[in-house]
Amino acid sequence: MIALRVRQDAPPVEPIVAVRRSAPTHGGPMRRLTMEKVMAQTLAADEVLRGPHVLEYPYRRSLGPVLGRFFGGLQEHRLLGIRMRSGKVLVPPQEYDPQTGEALEEFVDVGPGGEIVSWSWVSKPRPKQPLDRPFAFALIRLDGADTTLLHAVDAGEESKLSVGARVTPRWAEEPGGGILDIACFELEG
Repeated sequence: MIALRVRQDAPPVEPIVAVRRSAPTHGGPMRRLTMEKVMAQTLAADEVLRGPHVLEYPYRRSLGPVLGRFFGGLQEHRLLGIRMRSGKVLVPPQEYDPQTGEALEEFVDVGPGGEIVSWSWVSKPRPKQPLDRPFAFALIRLDGADTTLLHAVDAGEESKLSVGARVTPRWAEEPGGGILDIACFELEG
C-alpha cells in the first residue's frame, strides 16, 4: 500500500485524461482505443491518499549455458567458477569477460570452503529471508575464486563473525536448481 499526503497549500488539480489501449490480439493491430477521465481531487491536510502497490516479477527466466551449468553444479553439491583470459576466476560465473567482453568457457571447481570478506548482521530476519533466526549476509571468497559470492551465514551469534573467518556450505535437503541449493554457509570447525 502506498500512502501519499498532499500539502494543504497545494493548488487545485485539473482533471487528467488517461488513455488506455487494449493489447493487440494474435499479432493484429490495436482493436480499440478507449478514453477514461480520471478526476483528481485536492485532499484536506489530514487526509491520506492510499493505493495498492505490488512489487513482483511474475515471469521465469531461462538461465542459458553458463548459469545453467552453475546451478546444475549446485544440485550436485559442486561450486563452479569460470576462468577469465587473465587467469582470474569469477564466481558466480558470467558468460562474458567483464574486462574484455570475450566469451568465457573454461569452468573450474572452486570451494567448497571460503573466507568472509565482508558481512552485515541481520538481527531480526524478515519472513522471506533465508533463515528464521539472526544471521549474516556475507561476501564470501571461495577457495580458488577471485571474486565473491553473496550468501547467508548461520553463525549463531554476531560475535563469532569476523573478516577472514572460514565458512563452508550447508546444502539444502532437497535441491531445487537455484542458489538456495546452498541453504546457507556456516563457520568451519
